[in-house]
Amino acid sequence: MRHALAGERSRSTIALRRVAAALLLALLAGLPGCTYFRHLGKDAGETLHLSVGASLIPGLHARVQAPLFGTSVGWLRRGAYVGTDYGHAHVWKQAAAGVVLGGSLVRTDLDADIDRYWTGRLADTYLDTSHYFVVTLVATDKRTSLGRRTLALTKFEAGAHVLFFGVQLGVDVLEVLDLLTGVAGWDLLGDDDYDPTVEIPDDPPPPRVKDRERKPARAPEHEELVPGASSSVDDSETDRP
Repeated sequence: MRHALAGERSRSTIALRRVAAALLLALLAGLPGCTYFRHLGKDAGETLHLSVGASLIPGLHARVQAPLFGTSVGWLRRGAYVGTDYGHAHVWKQAAAGVVLGGSLVRTDLDADIDRYWTGRLADTYLDTSHYFVVTLVATDKRTSLGRRTLALTKFEAGAHVLFFGVQLGVDVLEVLDLLTGVAGWDLLGDDDYDPTVEIPDDPPPPRVKDRERKPARAPEHEELVPGASSSVDDSETDRP
């Protein structure tokens, strides 16, 4: 009987210790001065791309993206995808086209007019990829951990859209390294303090020549009288009391 009570007390003590340890870890993670676990969670979220999508117009498209190599084959007119895009959870539009010779894929924000992609006048994309056969010509992404457009040459990504539904999965190798080094307390990419909800404005263009303010001509401090020239003030006025 005593052994049973001792065993039950021992198990209760172990359970209470585990609960206390979990609460302590949660408390440390929430403290403003302890950002270690928060940074690790951010780095882990930036390693993966996972999304599902749908389209009102049926499409058939497949895409494989790797550093320097990839292909985009098929057709997707206007797809709406939702998921996590390397640390950015949001909804976006996607369009793609390609044949065996090569193809391209673009992503835009949900409020953008992605139909302009088919007329070659779409300029507000945040991701652009273009392939020639299996060679990647262009791969840029603005939704990175640093908040600015960079080359997307460290990502492996694959996706398919069949009729009305699609799915995509990707991993960023550089972000995986950033996560592994973050375990040791080293921020490899220097992006732990970046807030994705704060948009970094682009550098303003330089002013045009005609828009620059011209400096006004410097007014003369005083007029030098030419010898022999009469003063503009009448001498009779100076003699008045």
